[in-house]
Amino acid sequence: MLLDFYVKEEMSIKTIALKLGAGTTTINRRLSICGITKKPKGGANNLARQKMKLHRMDQRLVMFAPLKKVAEISGTHTTTVYKYKKEVKGGKLDGLLHNQSGNGIEPLFDPF
Repeated sequence: MLLDFYVKEEMSIKTIALKLGAGTTTINRRLSICGITKKPKGGANNLARQKMKLHRMDQRLVMFAPLKKVAEISGTHTTTVYKYKKEVKGGKLDGLLHNQSGNGIEPLFDPF
């Protein structure tokens, strides 16, 4: 029954607990006992997952294509693309977009 609710019907642990009249801790424990792998929190729309999609894409496309186009290709929201680009250009991941030439490190993009 737990397998049907959690895997086949894709119900959350909280929904299953409410349906069965049990606590979420009990449902968590039963899933572990049954050997059912738990889904990560946040699902497919988790911001970290969305940023990872962008990170795995060709960075030239991500940085130079219009926000809407990148969002469409990656299946993310334009806001996520904007935040990712700002984070990369802002310094956290700035080394990702540098070209190592014979004269030192040169940026691959023009600063704003």
